[in-house]
Amino acid sequence: MSTNTMGDGFFVFFRLTDHIFKTNNRFRVNITSSTGKLIKIDSVSPVDPDDKYATIEISDSAAPIILTYVIQRNDNAMVVSQGEAKIKYDDITRKLHVLDFQQKNMEGIALKLDDSKNPYFNLQLIRATGSLCSKLNR
Repeated sequence: MSTNTMGDGFFVFFRLTDHIFKTNNRFRVNITSSTGKLIKIDSVSPVDPDDKYATIEISDSAAPIILTYVIQRNDNAMVVSQGEAKIKYDDITRKLHVLDFQQKNMEGIALKLDDSKNPYFNLQLIRATGSLCSKLNR
């Protein structure tokens, strides 16, 4: 699987079969399930950018998940954006739904859900300067 970037865009991939969380940038993410289970993930900086991934185990994936992320640039490790998203995964339809999203800074990264019909469901992090709702409703 290859990742495309549009300008300074950020792409995050969830593969539902084996719970792989992949990004083409350095990242730190905490996932808290509705039962309170916390999974902390820190990405590494391997030589090959395509090797940046971490495995996620979510025991109750059908329940809403709070996703808190801090994305950092590769060049100077500056924090670009921070926010929280409530995401629900439907085991029957195998789709991720963004229930709610709160951004910590206005000129940061908006969270957009791409419901593609392949095994990969993309949570696309894109630069946002306008309303988050307009980004989510596209």
